Amino acid sequence: MNSTQTTQQYRPMTASDLEKMVENHVKQLAEETDAVRQSAWFQEYLDTMAKFWRYSYHNQLLIYIQRRNASLGSNSATYLSGACVFWWNANEFV
Repeated sequence: MNSTQTTQQYRPMTASDLEKMVENHVKQLAEETDAVRQSAWFQEYLDTMAKFWRYSYHNQLLIYIQRRNASLGSNSATYLSGACVFWWNANEFV
């Protein structure tokens, strides 16, 4: 392959090319975001976060992962949250 062949294949990106590419990426991102917002698992996730709004994000995530049907009054949510706090504090000094 000589130098004229490589220069013919390479074409610098123009502003309009970049604009089209960005528009396509934004459109794709919007479609994927809409799909996630309408999914059942995302609604479950938001419901769990709404129930435990006073808990830290890490504790909310732990409750969601380990026991999705936990309620605020259940001992399991308090236990899971306490276990997470203990783990974070114990690993802080390692």
